[in-house]
Amino acid sequence: MFVSEKQPIFNKLKKTQSGWIVFIFVACILVLYLQNVNGGFISDDLEYVKNNQSIHEIKLSQFWRFFTTRTNPNEYLPLRDLSYVVDIKLGGDAPIGYHLHNIVLYGLICYLVWLTSLAVLSVFDTSLSNRRRWIAAIVTMLFASHPVHVEAVAWISGRKDLLCALFSLLAVQQFSVAIAPFTISVKSDATAGAVLTGRVMTERHRTVSLLLTFIFYLCALLSKSASILLPFLLLLLACCGQVKNSGRLLPEKKTSIALGALFILMVAFLSIYLIVGKETEVLLAHQENDTIPIVLQVERSIKILGGHVSLALLPVKLSATYELFTSNQQVIGCILGVLFLVLSLVSLFCVIWLKSVTAFGVLFFCVLMVPFLQLIPFDTWSMVSDRFLFLPVLGICLSFACLLQRLPIKAQVVVLVIILTFFTLTTNNRVKDWNSSDELFIADAHTWPQNYYAKYLYINSVLLVEGKYEEAIKEAKAVNDPDGAAVIADLVHLVYGVQSSKNPQYVLATIARIKSKLWQEYTPEKRADIPYQKILGKMRKNVDFAYRALVNAYPNSAKLHLEYADYLEKIDYAREAKYHRSRAIQLNSSN
Repeated sequence: MFVSEKQPIFNKLKKTQSGWIVFIFVACILVLYLQNVNGGFISDDLEYVKNNQSIHEIKLSQFWRFFTTRTNPNEYLPLRDLSYVVDIKLGGDAPIGYHLHNIVLYGLICYLVWLTSLAVLSVFDTSLSNRRRWIAAIVTMLFASHPVHVEAVAWISGRKDLLCALFSLLAVQQFSVAIAPFTISVKSDATAGAVLTGRVMTERHRTVSLLLTFIFYLCALLSKSASILLPFLLLLLACCGQVKNSGRLLPEKKTSIALGALFILMVAFLSIYLIVGKETEVLLAHQENDTIPIVLQVERSIKILGGHVSLALLPVKLSATYELFTSNQQVIGCILGVLFLVLSLVSLFCVIWLKSVTAFGVLFFCVLMVPFLQLIPFDTWSMVSDRFLFLPVLGICLSFACLLQRLPIKAQVVVLVIILTFFTLTTNNRVKDWNSSDELFIADAHTWPQNYYAKYLYINSVLLVEGKYEEAIKEAKAVNDPDGAAVIADLVHLVYGVQSSKNPQYVLATIARIKSKLWQEYTPEKRADIPYQKILGKMRKNVDFAYRALVNAYPNSAKLHLEYADYLEKIDYAREAKYHRSRAIQLNSSN
C-alpha cells in the first residue's frame, strides 16, 4: 500500500505554477488561432464539407446513418463527418463555425496531452515526484505551440487529425492508468503545503479503464486510420510497466486480453481501410507504383521519415507541399531517416530493459509515423505533410522534455524560452497563410520557389485563374526540376491555347509535346513521386479537355477525331475511342 507522505519540495506554489503556466500559455496559443476563424474553405473542404450533400441531408436524429452509409467520396470516417453535421446545425454553412470547432478541439487535445503525459510518466516513475508535473507541463507547451499543428487546426479538413488525436490520447491515458500500480493526486493542506497521495488501482477500476481504452481506440479509427498501430505502443507500455513492477516482461492476464482485443480491432480496420481505399482509389494501384523496384520503395520511405524528422525538430519554411526528390533534400532525408531508424532500434532496448521514457518518446514518434511512409502507397498532394505529424510529434516533445531535465535549471529556462518563442512566432505567421487558398498557395510558392508542386498549385489555382499566362510561364521555368518545369510549362501552354487561341494547330502542337512526356519512360525516382504523378494526371485531364474543345469547334475534322481516338485508347477509354474512330471513318468516306 502506498500512503500519503509530506515532502517540503511539493509545496503549493510549485503545484500552482506548473498548472497555471500551462493554462495561460495554451490559452495564448488558442488566441493566435482565432485569427483564422474568418478563413474560407480550402481545397478538400469543398468536397468534404461545402459541396457534400450527405452531411447536409442527414439529420442528427439519424446519426446512425453515418456508420452504415458512405458520407464522403474517399474515406470511411463517420465521426469526422458527424462532427461536420453538428457544425451545420449550430452555425449553418459559414466557415466560422467549423474553425471555432477545430480550435475548441485543439484546446481539449492540449489538456489531454497534459493528462496523458502524467499518466505515461507514472508508468515509468512510480515515485512521488513533482518532476513529472514539470515534464508534463513542458511537453504540453511544446506540443501546443508546435507550428506543424497549424495545418490540422486551421484547415477545416484537418478535423479528422484532431478527432483521431483526441481519442488516441484518451486511449493511451486510460491504458496507462490501468497498468499503473496506483494513481497519484496532489492535495493542498493549510499547514503542510501540498501533499501527494496515492491509492491502489482496484480491479474494478482497472477493468473500466481497459474497456474505455478499447472504446476510445475504436473512436480514433472511426475518425482517421492514422492511429491504427497504437496497440503496439500500448503493448510496449504494458511490458515496460510489468518489468518495472514485477520484473516480468509479459503483461498480466487481464491486460493481455485487452491488448488481444485491440490487435483484433486493428486487423479488422486495416482490412476495411484496404477495401475502401481501393474502391475510392485513395490507395494507389497504378502501374507506375507497381513497377517501382523494392529498393526504391524502401528508399522513398526512408526519405519520407527523414523529411518528417527534420520538420518535427526544425519547423522552418512550412508549406502545404514539400519537395522530396531534389538533390540536397534527398541526401538530408536519407541520412536523417537512417539515423532515426537506428535510434528507434536502440530505443526499443532502452524502453524494455532500462525503462527509459525518453526512448519511449522516440518509439512513439516512429510507430505512429509508419502509416505515412507510403509502404502502402496512398494518394496525397505531398508525401511529407505537417498534418501527418500532428500526433507523432508528441513523442518528440516528450523525449525533448525529458532530456531538458538533465540541464541546470537556468539553462532549462533559457532553452525552453527560446524554443517556445520561436514556435509561437512561427505558428502566428503560419496561421495567417491558411486564411484562404490563394494566400496559402502564394506563400508556399514564395517559401519554396523551386518546388514543382508548390509552383504548380500557385500557377494552376492563382495565375491561370487570373489570366496571367506570361507570369505563369516565367514561374514554371524557375522550378529546379527540369522535367517538372517542362511539364508545368506545357500545361500552361495548353490551357492558354484552349482558352485564348483560335488556331487549332497551336493546341495540337502543345498536345503533341505533352503526349510525348506522358508516354515516355520516366525514371523510377519520378514514378515513385506521387505528387509528380498527380501533375501528370492533371495534364491527362487537360489533354482530354483540349481534345473535346477542338472536336466541338471542328466536328468535321477526320484527322482530329482520329488523333483523339488514339489518345483515348492509350488511357483505356475504349468506348469513346471507338466512337471517334468510327466518326473519322465516316468523315473520310463522305469526302
